[in-house]
Amino acid sequence: MSPPEANPEPRLVREGALRQVGGAWTLVGSRGVQSGHVSFPPRADCPETLEETVETVDLPRKGTLFAHTTVHMRTLHYTPPYQVGYVDLDDDGPRVFAPLEGENLKIGDRMELHAGPTWEEDGVPVIAYRFVKTGEADA
Repeated sequence: MSPPEANPEPRLVREGALRQVGGAWTLVGSRGVQSGHVSFPPRADCPETLEETVETVDLPRKGTLFAHTTVHMRTLHYTPPYQVGYVDLDDDGPRVFAPLEGENLKIGDRMELHAGPTWEEDGVPVIAYRFVKTGEADA
């Protein structure tokens, strides 16, 4: 049996949903070539037209808070209370469900993607994403 790797390569919370662009993490989606419909996470087909010709696209890093709630139940990786919600990404991007950070969140708040090592599984760091309140003027 070989010894564990000293610095194991991190893995993504959802394979294919994130990538680094210019040193920053971005969400990855898919767009139907004919329909133009953008989905997250990326899909092999368009959910609106079922066309199978889709392309991979980098999604905007900022958006507007659509809905949120505070969760009071413990999960494997989050200790209550914590916030989750939906963010409508800019430039007609999709609505994304994610953990949220920020004081006194309200619908319309501007949010920005943050990603990085969030927990470990079997000694391997897991890169996860969340949206953080920016302090920019509400939409």
